[in-house]
Formats: sequence, structure tokens, C-alpha cells
Amino acid sequence: MAARRRAQYRVELDNAVGLKVVVSNPKGPPMAGHLVDVSGSGAGVRFEVPEAPNLAVGQIVDLVFTSEQLSNPLTVAATVQHRTEEEDRSTRRYGFRFLQAQQLESHLPPKLREFFNRRRALRVAPDPYKPIQVSMQAPDADAPLEVRLENLSELGCRISLERELEPSFADTTLVELTLELPDVKEPLLVSGDIRYRRLVGRRIQYGIEFSAKRCRNFETTRGILAKYVAERFQEMVRSSAA
Repeated sequence: MAARRRAQYRVELDNAVGLKVVVSNPKGPPMAGHLVDVSGSGAGVRFEVPEAPNLAVGQIVDLVFTSEQLSNPLTVAATVQHRTEEEDRSTRRYGFRFLQAQQLESHLPPKLREFFNRRRALRVAPDPYKPIQVSMQAPDADAPLEVRLENLSELGCRISLERELEPSFADTTLVELTLELPDVKEPLLVSGDIRYRRLVGRRIQYGIEFSAKRCRNFETTRGILAKYVAERFQEMVRSSAA
């Protein structure tokens, strides 16, 4: 089970969208890492142990991005925000915050700018030809209610529901969701926190952040979601280029 969990979780954005990153550290040799997530303000990079660099939180480094869509390597100064040793100790993850985010955005071509989108994690809309069935219920509800998935990331989602169903969730910010992903045999069960509610036309939209503490086997679930998001984003890029 542990091997299966690791294989699912290590779906890297660099493999999915062709964006590579090297960390240039003045105290050591440049190190190529695996790009896990990016936003307009920072990036997450994973390294294999024991080759992983030893960077101090607060240290300033250069992140050097390369891609077939970039005519030249793009270097961005960043500070180490956090360092995480993965549970099995085989990988180490760093979170970097860009020091000059506007410099990065001004040099990105449009298609790369799509996923440097100022979110903590890449979000995708589901394939309309392979819809994701989602049901949601409040903690004390007798039965779940069907809702519509608007977008999805490994950390959360946006759903919408009919206005008449909103009173069922008015007294809570905690919800349980069941997601049925294409080509995944078992439904995913996740707990979430409603971060915002918004009236859009005749429907209510909820922004939901998944709760790692309340989700059973969250790392396994997150790995499955990350795999779906990366593959779906690659489909969207291919479709926009056609």
C-alpha cells in the first residue's frame, strides 16, 4: 500500500506540462528538482533523498525555469518558506516564495501564465465528456445531496448547488464530499471547509478547502487528485494548442 501511495502522489507538474526547475544555491551546486505546484507568488519543489539540497528556511536562492515555450531560461530569486521531510524519508519538499513575482509574470508566455495563476495549487475544470459525480452532506444530515463540480485541485474544489439546497448547509461550514473520478474504481471521500459562498445566477457556489486532519488517508487521496489534475491540465493545454 505504501508503494502504491507514493507512486500516485509523485505526479509532478514538470512531467505534465514540460516546465523544469533548477535551484541555484550559492552554497552548493545547482540542483534539479521536481516541480510540484506553482502560483503567481511561489513554487513547491520536491527532491529525491539523499541528493536533496540542505537549504535553510529564510535562505535566498535562484529558481531557474526552462521549457520548450521559453526562448531562454527564466531566473527568479526566491526565499525558502518551508521545508518538509516526506513521511517515508525518500523525498524532501521545499516551498519557495518569489521575491519579485511581477518579474516572473512579465516574462511568461500566455500558456505558461495559465498555471502561474496566483493559486496555491493548479485548478482544472472537469472534462464535460467525462463528468465527475459529486455528492455533499453536512455532518448531521441523513443523506448526501448531488452538487455540480466547477473546478478541482488537490487541495480543494468549487462546487455549485441549487438555491433551494442552500438552507441544508446554512448552519455549518463543515461538509463531507464524495467524488467519483473517471477511471478510479473507488469513490474518494473527503472532508472540507466551506471558505466562501457566492450567488451566481440561480445557483450558489461554494469554495471548499479540503481538510487533511479530518480526511482519512488524505495523502493517498491527494495523490489521486494530483494525478487527475495534472493529466486534465495536459489535456486542456493540448486542446488550446490545436
